[in-house]
Amino acid sequence: MKTKGSQLGKPSCWQLIFLQSKVNGAPYNGETLPGESWDWPKDTYFQRRLRLIKILQFHGYSRPTGEAVQRLLAALFLHPSMIPA
Repeated sequence: MKTKGSQLGKPSCWQLIFLQSKVNGAPYNGETLPGESWDWPKDTYFQRRLRLIKILQFHGYSRPTGEAVQRLLAALFLHPSMIPA
């Protein structure tokens, strides 16, 4: 299937991308770019939620609900306000 650009005699978006790639002789300076030190985010809301769900499942809750969370926190002697958001 042809795109509008190729119908008008112009290269398509993908053709432009490949024409500008290093293997097709286009200039490329990726090796000279400065390196960055990077790491995955830690202690995010989703990681904390997953950890809580795993604890609930370990204690026999297959579908954690607000009530199940409150019971588990009470069993652990933690007040819900002490849990980080």
